Amino acid sequence: MIIQKQSSSDIILARHPLSLDKGKLIQHRNHRRDWSRGISEWIDKMSQQFEDATQAYEYLEKVRQNYPRYIRDQLQIIENIRTHYPTTILTQALDLCIRKKLYSANDFRDVIQVLTQRNPQQLPSKDTFYTPPSIETQVHSSLKADTRSLDMYVSILKGDESSCV
Repeated sequence: MIIQKQSSSDIILARHPLSLDKGKLIQHRNHRRDWSRGISEWIDKMSQQFEDATQAYEYLEKVRQNYPRYIRDQLQIIENIRTHYPTTILTQALDLCIRKKLYSANDFRDVIQVLTQRNPQQLPSKDTFYTPPSIETQVHSSLKADTRSLDMYVSILKGDESSCV
């Protein structure tokens, strides 16, 4: 299937294979990407949001060199990571990635995960975010689940069916 802006124009906006499957979503990854901004502008803007803008710019340019075809995907991943972690962890991850020559968004994300596992106190505490309890939680909060001793489970595994009651 070919999608054109106007039937008289020769400009093809999209080309998709026809599917014989009922209800199958046909789309191309390029259609979900943000094409409104240029890559260089995006890298400039994103690097300014790190503590060391020049180091971040050099890192993002290296990612661009390594993944020129998928740079938008790489930048989207890094931008998503940047919105979820404090700048101290981002700076540590950036330093470590440059030292270890890890130039991809997935490596950057993995380094951040390792750093947060090592130093969980750097993350904002869960107590700072208030989530009101749901009605179900309030109703069932007074209930206590029955507990059994470990000996009961061992006897069941040995075949003693009288303890199953």
